[in-house]
Amino acid sequence: MKKLRKKLHKKLRKKLRKKLRKKLRKKLNDAKPDVESVQSVYSVGYKLEI
Repeated sequence: MKKLRKKLHKKLRKKLRKKLRKKLRKKLNDAKPDVESVQSVYSVGYKLEI
């Protein structure tokens, strides 16, 4: 039971992070449409340029 709960919790966190990144990118793009503020960096994560 604990393993199943842990697995579901992990999937939920992954979905939540994806949704938050999407919302953040949209808000930053609305503020500065000519600049890509959030960039994916291979094998590192994400880079925020303001």
